[in-house]
Amino acid sequence: MSLGQASSIVVAGDVDAGKSTLIARLLQETGSLSVGVSESVRKACDNLGRGFEYAYFLDSFEEERLTERTIDTTQAICRLPRGNFCVFVDVPGHQEFVQAMLSGASYADSALLVIDANQPITQQTKRHALLLEFIGIPQIIVCINKLDLCGFKQAAFER
Repeated sequence: MSLGQASSIVVAGDVDAGKSTLIARLLQETGSLSVGVSESVRKACDNLGRGFEYAYFLDSFEEERLTERTIDTTQAICRLPRGNFCVFVDVPGHQEFVQAMLSGASYADSALLVIDANQPITQQTKRHALLLEFIGIPQIIVCINKLDLCGFKQAAFER
């Protein structure tokens, strides 16, 4: 499969904002997952005694699954309408992995900055925003995630 001029979008933000899960859901909704991947993730979750975790589509290292955190960058190809593609780059949100975040972001054409609607905007989220701008990403889209967990309330969105 040739990607041609596929856009690369880094997905950044603080720990547990839902970056990996968001990408995985987009991959599932667009039919971009390979056959058998869902079953593989389901088995991994069962083996760990956990409910189904969409984040495991991207967080595939054993250590990432055991500690429930993204450690390294992962690229995922997403099919778009009319035969186009984009590449999502999932980067870690933990402060100690900023170098990996920068490494993954350095290849991106644009960024999604994911914010958890149930949490205040953190220093790490602000740091990611500044670093994305610093390395010259021309378009940063803010994604307010987890609004379902606060009843889709306007006040949560505005906060």
